[in-house]
Amino acid sequence: MKKLIFFAIVSYLVFTSCTHHCADFNADILSWMPYKVNDTISLKKNNQIIKFVVTNTFINHTDKYSKSSMRKCGECDNYFGLEAGDANTYIYYESFSDQDISQLSFKIKDNDMSANTYDGLKNKTLLSSITIDTVTYQDVLVLSGDAILPNNIWKVVLAKNKGVVAAYYGDSIMITQKNMIKSTSVEDYNLVNVDNCK
Repeated sequence: MKKLIFFAIVSYLVFTSCTHHCADFNADILSWMPYKVNDTISLKKNNQIIKFVVTNTFINHTDKYSKSSMRKCGECDNYFGLEAGDANTYIYYESFSDQDISQLSFKIKDNDMSANTYDGLKNKTLLSSITIDTVTYQDVLVLSGDAILPNNIWKVVLAKNKGVVAAYYGDSIMITQKNMIKSTSVEDYNLVNVDNCK
């Protein structure tokens, strides 16, 4: 009888749930937006400098979850992002994949210049290098829209290990004030372990 009860319990556990382990977060992707809280992203247009102070950095990571055979209660999350600025002037960035940097959402808004990204930076191109204002950047991602709109940011350029290096709106360009290598790590981010089964 004890063997029968033991077999029934083991069978129930085996057939009703299992633990799914997720891959570690790929920290290399952080090099595309290598900022920490209180870092400043400075963009310069002519003599005007716009500063975005980083207020939040986050990583949502699922380590493991239990999966019932009767229902799917979870999945592996590995994405990160940051917020900089305030309600009037801000940068918001979120990557939905820790493997593919092109799976992201990126927004810039600046009320002083009446410039903000429109919901159209859907064209994402990885380049080995690009030259902007006589400076050559290696490993870049260009985010652009289908049209050049006069009061909207229609193109943003990210460089690996440097972050945002340029933003274009109308026929104007805003470039980063400093061209320096940056680095960050998982420890610099607010790590949120996600359990999708709760």
